[in-house]
Amino acid sequence: MNQPTTRCQTYVDYVLAPTYSFTRDHYFTYILEISIAHIQMLRRQKIIPDIHASTLVEATTKLYETGGTNRTTPNLKTYFS
Repeated sequence: MNQPTTRCQTYVDYVLAPTYSFTRDHYFTYILEISIAHIQMLRRQKIIPDIHASTLVEATTKLYETGGTNRTTPNLKTYFS
């Protein structure tokens, strides 16, 4: 199935943006906590090396601690395509 290369700006503004904003505002910390737990599971199962897991946990923890203050929504394309 072919994906559209561009989205209608009205669709982005009135459908995608509110959905993204709600998810970001209400689930951001929970998603990060789940991500850290998942990384730890992958590490314990030896699916990813310790060094990579440590790097991922460190980066995710920084996002968690800062509340993701540098979050952007370039066009929501990457989130909803």
